[in-house]
Amino acid sequence: MPRFLNKGCLLSLFLILCLLGCSDEIINSLPTEPSSDPATTELGLRLIPHNVEINFEGLSQSQIDQISLGSYLVNGAAGCIGCHNSATGEHLAGGNEFPAFFLPPDIQGNTTLFARNLTPDPDTGLKLTEAQFIEAMKTGKDFHDSENSGQDIVLRAKYHLPDNNLVDIGFATLAQLSTGDNKDFLGTGDNTIYPFFIFSRSISDRLTPHANIGYEFNLTRSKLSAIEYAIGFDYGTNKYTIAGEFLASNELDGDGIGDDILETAWGIKWNPARQYLVAFNTQFALNDAGLRSTFITTLSLEYNF
Repeated sequence: MPRFLNKGCLLSLFLILCLLGCSDEIINSLPTEPSSDPATTELGLRLIPHNVEINFEGLSQSQIDQISLGSYLVNGAAGCIGCHNSATGEHLAGGNEFPAFFLPPDIQGNTTLFARNLTPDPDTGLKLTEAQFIEAMKTGKDFHDSENSGQDIVLRAKYHLPDNNLVDIGFATLAQLSTGDNKDFLGTGDNTIYPFFIFSRSISDRLTPHANIGYEFNLTRSKLSAIEYAIGFDYGTNKYTIAGEFLASNELDGDGIGDDILETAWGIKWNPARQYLVAFNTQFALNDAGLRSTFITTLSLEYNF
C-alpha cells in the first residue's frame, strides 16, 4: 500500500528527518539549504522511493528544492531508511526491533529499541514540529503526548471477617489502573489486581503483630505476577505508634530479574491533634534483586474530617 504525504507535511517532513541517526560530525558536514542547481534537485527527486507518492502540483520551485534536499539527506547521505523502513518495505514506517543490551533497562525492564514511525501517519507517525525535532536531535529530549496525563489510579476495598477468639482476619483488594504515562514516570504501565488476607492479633493494649499474604495478578505482563508476603507489628499509644515490617515478593514465572525481592520497612506515626496525623517511613532493600532503590523515605501529613 503506497504511503501518501499531504502538502502540509511536504515542506518540512523530509528536511525534519534529515538529521535522524547522524552524529554531530555528519550533521555539520551535510548541506542545510536547498540547492537551485537542476542537477542536484534531480538527484534528490530520483532518490524518492517508488512507493512514496508526492503531489507536486501547485508547489513552487523553492518548495520542490526543499523536498529534494530532504530526500537526498534521508534516502542517501544520512541513510535514515536503513533503520526506519519497515520490515515490509514501507518507507520510514519504523517498527524494526534492535536489541540494545548495552543500555540500562527502561522503566519496564526492557533493553530493546524500536525504530520509530517517521511518516505523518495520524496514529503512530511522527507528530513533532520542525522545532521540536531539532531540539530532540540536539538535546536527546523525548516528546510524549502526556501533558494532561495524571498518575495511575489505585482502588482499594477491605472487608473485616466476623470476630473470633483466636485472630482477627480481614480481606482486601487493591486494583491499579494504568492511567498515567510511564514514559514520563507518572505510572508503571501495568494494570494489576492484588487480593490478600490480613491476619492480626492484639497481644496487649499497645502491641499488635500482623501478617499479610496474597497474590498480585499483573494483567499487562503476566510474568510479573507474584506472591506477596508481609509480617510485622505495631506498637503505640494514643499519640505515637511505631511500626515495622518485613516484605517479600516472589514471581513464580519470572525471567530471573527481580524474581525474589526482600525488604524491610520501619516508620513512626504521630497524632499531634485529633484530626491530624504525621507519618514518617523508611524502606530498605535486603537483597539486590531487581532494579530498585536501596533506601526510600516517605513523609506524610493527613487531616481527617
